[in-house]
Amino acid sequence: MPGKESYYDEVLNALPGSGDDWDAAQRFHFAACLALDGNDRAKRVMYESYNPGPQKGEAIAIEFLQMDGIDGLVFAIEKIGALLTTTTEKVDLGWLLSHLCIFGRRLFPLDIQVLLNLVDQDRERVGLVALRALSQITHPAVRQLAFRLVETRAKWRGQAIELLARNFGPGDHVIALRWFEAEDDLETLHSFGMDLTDLWEQHPDEETEVPMLLAMYERGPCSFCREKTVRRLIERGALTEELRLECSFDANDDIRDLVKGSPPTPPPG
Repeated sequence: MPGKESYYDEVLNALPGSGDDWDAAQRFHFAACLALDGNDRAKRVMYESYNPGPQKGEAIAIEFLQMDGIDGLVFAIEKIGALLTTTTEKVDLGWLLSHLCIFGRRLFPLDIQVLLNLVDQDRERVGLVALRALSQITHPAVRQLAFRLVETRAKWRGQAIELLARNFGPGDHVIALRWFEAEDDLETLHSFGMDLTDLWEQHPDEETEVPMLLAMYERGPCSFCREKTVRRLIERGALTEELRLECSFDANDDIRDLVKGSPPTPPPG
């Protein structure tokens, strides 16, 4: 009776060209178990044979993450990214995207072209996840991307100001404010508004901060953001009596209480 190694060989020999179905996912899972048990050939054949398809490519990708951690995840990202740029079929990305989200908080370790290739994907919010990862990166290509997103009115253009924050240049306060004032989509406007205040916190500029805050107050669609804006106007001594009166009738109770207890703004000069 053949030993267990012969069964191992049969599984590994079946990995190349094994397709895009549940059987293929099971073969890769079996091989991953062998690799985790110290079988170097199993790991090598997995890396050589992984050619993801739209149905089970993501499920197989998870095996690389569990086997090799961040290195396995990055390998899978590159493969799935190449798939997304060449197929019009629906690609299952649920599990993999949940792990890709870590790059919104940790620097992506490889060539950022992998992420740039995913930006224009709108399936499963792939583009948004890629942009959040790119927002951690300082690179001329990321700055250029921020401008392209706004100029083409791309779906995820609401991330453009966040991209600009880590790729800041002279005059960007005015540029970011212009983007905000020209936007008419409420969701994008809200995203721009949140990132505007962060931009000024990271790159302080007294001359343009008050005009930014006033624009935020007038155009921002979120009462919580408006409360933060009013608080900062009070701190800057820039809340006019007209605005104070308007705020005293605000739908947000906290804003009404805020202006009630704030000191009067001194007259100019």
